[in-house]
Amino acid sequence: MKKINFLFILTSIVCIYSSIATTAYANEDPYYKNNPGCVIDRGNPERTGVYDEKLSDHPKILWETTTTSLHAPICADNLIVMNPLVAFDPANGKKVWDVGNIGGKYHYPATYYNGIIYWDKIDGRGYGQEEKSLNLMKYNAKTGKLLYQKGFGIGNSNGMLIYNDIAYLCLYDGVTAYDLKKNKILWKSGGFVQGGISTDGHALFVSNGGLYVLNMQNGQLLWKVDTISSQGTIGKEAIYADFLSDDDKVGIIAYEKKTGKVIWKRYLNDVPGFSKHGGLSNITLHQDRLFVSHLVQESIAMTNPTRYSPVGGGVYALDAKTGKLLWHKEIAPFTDPISINNTLYVGGQNIVYALDEKTGEERWHLSVEDDVTSLVPYQNKLFLELGMYSRIKLLVIG
Repeated sequence: MKKINFLFILTSIVCIYSSIATTAYANEDPYYKNNPGCVIDRGNPERTGVYDEKLSDHPKILWETTTTSLHAPICADNLIVMNPLVAFDPANGKKVWDVGNIGGKYHYPATYYNGIIYWDKIDGRGYGQEEKSLNLMKYNAKTGKLLYQKGFGIGNSNGMLIYNDIAYLCLYDGVTAYDLKKNKILWKSGGFVQGGISTDGHALFVSNGGLYVLNMQNGQLLWKVDTISSQGTIGKEAIYADFLSDDDKVGIIAYEKKTGKVIWKRYLNDVPGFSKHGGLSNITLHQDRLFVSHLVQESIAMTNPTRYSPVGGGVYALDAKTGKLLWHKEIAPFTDPISINNTLYVGGQNIVYALDEKTGEERWHLSVEDDVTSLVPYQNKLFLELGMYSRIKLLVIG
């Protein structure tokens, strides 16, 4: 989600563009190997939107609670943590801890890693003019106690990536690599600012309108492209992203991961129900298929953020090797699609859908009382974030 005002605003709120996703299977995923206790580690990428949980084919609402949040939930030490930092018991919704009034003009996505929640905030005058930046704040995941805080520079755009005890932070002046065990900066890489960041275990992939690929050891630029419009999804051989061409055509593009060579492009403007006024979500990769939501929303001024409504769009399935369109479903989605045991889950206005991955046929839907703005599976339940800004509900089905 990006392009046009609403889509950029919504993306910032629910943190859908907070990270580039990684490989499809838990046993191949470097993040899952690195931190198997929490496969939904926001900030560390959400893999490819594919999760190994067991959800009911006849779901019912288990509990709900009100909260505030600027980003989708994360899981941490058997807790569901909202942002700003409030932790709930996933079994019953009971509040376990709340860090209270933590201030800050901007709150960025939280990241969980080895018992610690990493978070950052900025106090300042506006974009690019921040006076105080606390880029690395460490909280005990079980208690919410603040353990440590440190500033590195100006701003932090989309949270951080932590891999093998190294924190990679996208600041306004580039990427900083910080060794968490030795407490020292390893390298800085400039030349681009503000983007989602991920890795396949070999290189760093940083999105900033284009895509910058860096050596993990020293930050050296390996290759870059300027044509993608959002973060990408990393597969074994390719990285997939959406793009906007010079003649305003929208589509999906596949790059060879090692060189940046274009493998294929697929324009979507010819698909029934497509609107040039919409945008595309992050891409889910499962086995040999790509899934993406086409989001067409009402655009409401940021000064009156009381309602955003899906007014069109759909969900598309493409062949990951060729870009061929396999099926499309004309629903009005609000979220990225996520894959759980060959079923695709998509949130919309007052509804969540379960679709068959092979055909796009609806398996079931469940009506809820507000817009579904994010979906997070955990402990064989599906956590739905409803609404935006200060009117947030966390609703759990199973």
